[in-house]
Amino acid sequence: MFSGRTSLSSEEFYEKYFSDRGFTKDLVVRIKNIFDAKIGFDLSRLSAEDDFSTELKYIWDHDSLADVETIVALEKEFKLKITDEEGKRMKTIRDVVEIISAKTQNEK
Repeated sequence: MFSGRTSLSSEEFYEKYFSDRGFTKDLVVRIKNIFDAKIGFDLSRLSAEDDFSTELKYIWDHDSLADVETIVALEKEFKLKITDEEGKRMKTIRDVVEIISAKTQNEK
């Protein structure tokens, strides 16, 4: 799946996929670091559009609690509640960044 892709640090991931979209580096790096910590796979070659509900579904199949643990970690890190509906919409890292960004903006 990740064959031929360059390994990226969390900061490089931000630069490549989010720096021109108005999201803060801190937000993206914190989210990416949570995924790196909670998922038992090397995600350094992940793109912002890789879909955890289709081509990366094997990650959730490998560890059935990883998705729940990731959501809980996001809630704790950003001090917010993610609804079941929002959780279902979080299929890519881009989705997660957009939803978390909107929620943190609404709380200011």
